Amino acid sequence: MSQFEFFVLFCSKFMQDFDPFLDMKSQSYEASRDAMEDLSTFFISTCNNIKEETMQQLFMDFLKISLWANRNDLSLSCGAHTSAINPHQSLNTFQQFILVDQSNQVWQHLANLKSSKIRVDIVLDNFGMEFFSDLVFADFLLSAQLVHQVVFYPKPIPWFVSDVMPRDVTTLLEKLAQSDNENMRACGERWKGRFDAKEFLIEDDASLIKFFTLANPFSDMSHVAPQLHKQLSTSSLIIFKGDLNYRKLVGDLNWDTTTSFRDALMGFHPAPMCSLRTLKADVVVGLEDGQAGQVEKLDTDWLTTGKYAVIQSLM
Repeated sequence: MSQFEFFVLFCSKFMQDFDPFLDMKSQSYEASRDAMEDLSTFFISTCNNIKEETMQQLFMDFLKISLWANRNDLSLSCGAHTSAINPHQSLNTFQQFILVDQSNQVWQHLANLKSSKIRVDIVLDNFGMEFFSDLVFADFLLSAQLVHQVVFYPKPIPWFVSDVMPRDVTTLLEKLAQSDNENMRACGERWKGRFDAKEFLIEDDASLIKFFTLANPFSDMSHVAPQLHKQLSTSSLIIFKGDLNYRKLVGDLNWDTTTSFRDALMGFHPAPMCSLRTLKADVVVGLEDGQAGQVEKLDTDWLTTGKYAVIQSLM
């Protein structure tokens, strides 16, 4: 939805809160229920008994589940739905498709933090399976006592088909509360408690999150949205989810694939940061010499199908 279309709806008497993608979001949730049930079962079975010796592997698991859940968004299919992936058993199979994997650097950064107030900020992408997996990952971070608070940044308006908006938090919690699956209900109860305790926060200040629907790259944030930039600069770690956020990080420019992630950010670095992205547009950086050519020989559509992914960080 364009800013103009949203302005027209906002100025109307009866359609200020209209989300033209609401039905598709709901259908996406239903299409992903089996995967969410699998993930909730795995999470509930582990979250109350996280041991030191398994913590790093669980961190990697939940981080990569959050990464690959991005394959369940609606943008590539223009609203048509495909079967949801199995959220846990597929991780080993998918590892070969992660072209850059700096997840260990992210782990080392969080594990080594020594502070009484560690906050992770997650710039959200899609509703449904992806948002569910983001909440699972955030809950794991709190349950493992790696962080003290997680702040989520949604879109202020219906931007692309399945973007998370502030009201979608309530929608998801209500759906989970009504689920006939005990583990999904348990997740909903946990997360409601997290929001009530302000361990989870949803940033719903439209004057701040409006930036995420502007055409500007993130390198413009310091002067276009200085308050947002200031707020993010106090984060212990910022996680940017999905393809569009990645494209805004690197300016959606035609970089050489071997350009470093740091250079492509064009000076944007308010705090330690990480991008979790499955490739759905023809821009990617941080690859090794010759890596793009090797992947091209295997799959000519490798840049746009969501089959390949990157986990890139700058600490």
